[in-house]
Amino acid sequence: MSNNIFDFIKYYNLDIKKRYGQNFLIDNNIIRKIIDAVDVKNDDVIIEIGPGLGALTQFLFDAKKVIAIEIDNDLVKVLRERFAMRKNFELINADVLKLDLSELLRPFSNIKIVSNLPYYISSAVLTKCLELKNLDSMTVMLQKEVGQRIFAKPSTKSYGSLSILSQYYSDLNIITNVSANCFVPKPNVESVVIKFIMKNIDKYEDEKFLFELVRKSFSKRRKTLVNCLENFYGISKQKITDVLIQNDMDKNIRAEALTLKDFLNLADCIKKN
Repeated sequence: MSNNIFDFIKYYNLDIKKRYGQNFLIDNNIIRKIIDAVDVKNDDVIIEIGPGLGALTQFLFDAKKVIAIEIDNDLVKVLRERFAMRKNFELINADVLKLDLSELLRPFSNIKIVSNLPYYISSAVLTKCLELKNLDSMTVMLQKEVGQRIFAKPSTKSYGSLSILSQYYSDLNIITNVSANCFVPKPNVESVVIKFIMKNIDKYEDEKFLFELVRKSFSKRRKTLVNCLENFYGISKQKITDVLIQNDMDKNIRAEALTLKDFLNLADCIKKN
């Protein structure tokens, strides 16, 4: 059988499910750019999230192991049949957001994630994956608007907790922009492929606290930082105000004005209080 996505859809009489955000990549040039960016080595363990019909999967088998996570039962049947002869292929029929990725990846090293992420879960999946402890890189396709949030700088509309999380954990490279014409069905948005290269640096001692602080700070963008953080870990408005003043910040400052370094300093000061 050919590798043409249209042929697979017709042969298996597949319904494209909007509830799973299914947009199948059909542009071979974009596929090659993604695979080149992943840079598969023979000792890598590749995690593919949402393999769909295997447009990317088919080019990953130079790795030591390929683990594909697919929620759609119909697509799982196709993938099992298509790659049945691949001894280094493992297929998990599950919702990645409900899967314990840390436990799944615990035995492995040299881990790389690749995905054409469904737009409706892209931020949640990114957040989950960025916090993994033994990840080397992620090469993912995202809605362009999400990509703008990832690269956003302080005091811009797109800047938020995803910007800080991404820039804290990784160095970021834009691989290519992707037209809506590269998919079936054609989405209503443009896309971008981004590679996250995980930083090998000493992390903040209490990352859970740090990112709870960041998320809480951006929870109500129109409110001041003091109002957003009221009762954060039981801390009063006055205490938060005092901490801001100690850090030479305006007491009416909003979260979008703070850099990653500002949040690190803020976390330290709040913990001391």
